Amino acid sequence: LKMNKLNNYLVPNVLVRTSDGERSYDLESRLLSDRIIFLKGEVEDGMASICCEELLHLNNEDSTKPIHLYIMGPGGSIHAGLAIIDTMKIIDAPVYTYAIGYVASMDAAIFSAGDKRYLLPNSQVMVHQLGSGCEGKLHDLSVSVNYDKRLNNLLLGMIGRNCKKFTDKEFNLIRDTIDEMSDDNEDAVMVLPKALAKKLSEFKKSVDRDTWLMPKAAIRFGIADEILTQRETEVI
Repeated sequence: LKMNKLNNYLVPNVLVRTSDGERSYDLESRLLSDRIIFLKGEVEDGMASICCEELLHLNNEDSTKPIHLYIMGPGGSIHAGLAIIDTMKIIDAPVYTYAIGYVASMDAAIFSAGDKRYLLPNSQVMVHQLGSGCEGKLHDLSVSVNYDKRLNNLLLGMIGRNCKKFTDKEFNLIRDTIDEMSDDNEDAVMVLPKALAKKLSEFKKSVDRDTWLMPKAAIRFGIADEILTQRETEVI
């Protein structure tokens, strides 16, 4: 058994029989050879860097075959999650995402970015607005809250685009206006065309609180494409 230092869990070893004899792999490395990556636990810098490295490695091995990214977790760092999403988008290999157990917050954003997005029959998805943990001096708080508002517009614009609530052109416009938001401007939608500002505002209201979606609801919401049915087993 090998201890995963990032998430504090044990990774079992498996024996694989080949024509050259038996080889021992830790299970994560064995799955990687089948182009499977598991993203589990809180999204943070260490886990994100390993996930990005695995995506780049598999793309370098074969940029035409899909990579299968299984996700289960409560969310976490937006910056770490955006690093994973950006890496998914810059590589040529398609990335299929699978929600197992539950994907919440930043994990849901990563899941939504898959080229194909699959739900297991009893998995759940949770989407909500950004949570801020700002602290410090009064002026620093103002700056931090303003920055969090920009991130919130960026992240929800991205999720909305993945859910087909916005076109690519509309999302690019949302992203391009983020830096036009000043400390005196409370919301970046103020600099958007009126119709798009309304659409963004309505989408933000739809996920103002924790929005839990069972599989069929997740598909109706647009954040997933398909529910994987359980294999039928033959009764002996």
